[in-house]
Amino acid sequence: MDILPTPSVTTTTEYIPPVYDYVNVDPNNSGCEPIPESLTSKKTGQKAWDKCIEYQEKLVYPCEKGVALTGDLSRSNRCHHNADELIIGGTDAAQYEFPHMVMIGYGDKIEELQWLCGGALISEKFVLTAGHCIASRDLGPITYVAVGALRRGDAADRSRVYKVKNIIKHPQFQPPVKYHDIALVETENTIKLDQFVVPACLHVGDAVNDEKVQATGWGLTQYSGSVSDTLQKVVLNKFSTAECAAKYQPVRLMRQGFDPQSQTCYGDKLVSKDTCQGDSGGPIQIKNKNISCMYTVVGVTSFGRACGFVGEPGIYTRVANYVSWIEGISHVIGGEPIANCHILGTFPDFVLLLRNFRKIVKCLVIFSPTREWNLRPRVMEFKGCFKNGDWEDWEGNWTSGNLTHTTKHNAGVVSQCTHTGNGQKGRCVNMKDCPTAVRDLKFKIYPQICSFNGSSKIPNICCLEEAKNVTAILGPHAKTSNSDDQGLCPLFVSDAPYYSKKPKNVPETSKAWNKCLEYQAKIKLPCKNGTKEFAPYCGRREQLIVGGGGIDAEKDEYPHMALLTYGKEFMTSVFGCGGSLISEKYVLTAGHCSATAKGVPVSFAVFGLLRSEEMHRSPEGSIRGVQRIIRHPDHKPPATYHDIALLELDREIAFSPSIRPACLQVEDVFEQRAYASGWGLLGYRQSNANVLQNIPLWRVSDEDCKAKYLTHRTFKDGLDNATQICYGDDGLVRDTCSGDSGGPLQIRNENVFCTHLILGVTSFGKFRCGQIGTPGVYTKVPHYVTWIESVVWP
Repeated sequence: MDILPTPSVTTTTEYIPPVYDYVNVDPNNSGCEPIPESLTSKKTGQKAWDKCIEYQEKLVYPCEKGVALTGDLSRSNRCHHNADELIIGGTDAAQYEFPHMVMIGYGDKIEELQWLCGGALISEKFVLTAGHCIASRDLGPITYVAVGALRRGDAADRSRVYKVKNIIKHPQFQPPVKYHDIALVETENTIKLDQFVVPACLHVGDAVNDEKVQATGWGLTQYSGSVSDTLQKVVLNKFSTAECAAKYQPVRLMRQGFDPQSQTCYGDKLVSKDTCQGDSGGPIQIKNKNISCMYTVVGVTSFGRACGFVGEPGIYTRVANYVSWIEGISHVIGGEPIANCHILGTFPDFVLLLRNFRKIVKCLVIFSPTREWNLRPRVMEFKGCFKNGDWEDWEGNWTSGNLTHTTKHNAGVVSQCTHTGNGQKGRCVNMKDCPTAVRDLKFKIYPQICSFNGSSKIPNICCLEEAKNVTAILGPHAKTSNSDDQGLCPLFVSDAPYYSKKPKNVPETSKAWNKCLEYQAKIKLPCKNGTKEFAPYCGRREQLIVGGGGIDAEKDEYPHMALLTYGKEFMTSVFGCGGSLISEKYVLTAGHCSATAKGVPVSFAVFGLLRSEEMHRSPEGSIRGVQRIIRHPDHKPPATYHDIALLELDREIAFSPSIRPACLQVEDVFEQRAYASGWGLLGYRQSNANVLQNIPLWRVSDEDCKAKYLTHRTFKDGLDNATQICYGDDGLVRDTCSGDSGGPLQIRNENVFCTHLILGVTSFGKFRCGQIGTPGVYTKVPHYVTWIESVVWP
């Protein structure tokens, strides 16, 4: 069954925690603290499940002796888990006409960067772009952004280029699905703002005239043409919801069709105007009628059909639908702190300030975990922020996650809190006095903050282990004053904003709106004298996957993959199937992989391999002979039922970050999307893949699958719903092929961190693999868990 390459961006890049330098792994895991509950699950007594947790404990978070002289044991982190391009009919933009435009670059060397997407600057450290732009198939994740550029060559000025620190895709963006196609890019250093580099405003949901918008980008100037060297701009017309819905009906990557809540579409019904490849992530914008000389971003270029076709609109992500999410991240992280406001700190991932023009400044604490699966971001908004000696006093109002009471804090206050990660009661203590919080930091789990004291940069956090017998909610605290001489956080003062008028329906508390005002006041934007018009100084979308489907796997992305070879001697043996390591001595594969068509039995298994061409050069420690082949007792070849087998290795394999087992799906529950992996043929009558391929596949209903696979000699009863399941793609050439047999159909394990979950084993498909609309058949692993357990873990 076949895995074909694709030229498009389909992977999701995730944050990888640091790997600490430990030695002398303790195989018994004695002397170490347990793995935090948020990263693992409880054992159930079912062997496959419990073994999965055991492997996680030994391999992903092993108990190791540190390099320090104390030789203390501690848990290490060894996780290696590893996220379409569009201006037709446009004209050259003027220098600095769109000062928020950003070029997004990919590549390791700054002098060789490729600028493949666009974005919009929305703060000193954040760029708004499309979710599908977070990584390139060939070059990896976003590495740099360039601001203040008109031409691509302007990026040669290194002062315009900033290194990327963090990439945050919307938590609901699940590529290749096209919904929630939005992301934020955080720069390592604060971007220098001036009149030529100005953040744009965000459409916060108020009524605006967006029937016509301007799209900007450096993408293709025509379908199959070349990219533009100079920033292009084009006026696009809005299509009605009904027109968009008719153009974009439900398909596999848009199962609900056009979503008017999160998407909008623009184009032209009379002439060829559109965004095109390379414009992805760039903004569609309007001139802000309420804030002179500023643009408002109403959408992010997402995707479309072949660009530039008259009457064919492109799809854009509606910014207004995501303002709360954007505010919760971009308008707090990276902001400049007020020096005299000692609630501020430099604790990792925290910047604790939002300024506005009110008499009492608002100070915010934001917790922004770098992995979306940990804890959701939560913000504490302080209605007052004061300094009085060595402590502060404020009223806390949690907008996401709640304290049990609105409290006032000082150095003598002890507060009860509710940990929003698990609902348990805790007690607010200094973080250094909470061992569990210190431990969790190694796993990139940040604590829930209660407060800061004085000039200390170490916060008071909600400590669960201090929750016993907590009855006091408040301790004594002194009376405070909001006068300037008592240390009131200084307000930001500047010239009056140019032509600012708040829309009626925008709340005073809108952070996006207030930041927009702040940027306008901070930057002296040259406008035409006495007018609201922009002076000359005020100045994409990805293509859909149309072929292939497989992408190169990353090193150690699938550490359970086994390459199976056939022949008496390893150096002359040949590749034939794939498999999955599920224990120290057992590989899971397909029953028909137990021997070749000529009866040559499977002889060797190679682990930790990325490139198949290197199998005969693999280290001795990664090669094992097959000692015993255990086919399922009901597998009767050439029949294709119960097509599953276990291979016992001649000796145990040593686990490492590159070689470790996968978990088994023990429930008869199957995700709509799963991933197959293997070194099989890249297509019908093509060669085997050199680099391990992985491919996203969609579940196909039993009824549709039965219609594709009628009964025949080796499939007399048709599809057996209890033991077989189908995955494929109705619209694209995506399939497994010859050589992928025996390999896994898998998902990432959400319950046990940094492992994969095997749903199925690649069994068979049509002779001509990769036919559009023809799924492959996979053996359901849950049906055979009891049998597997009886063999592997008797």
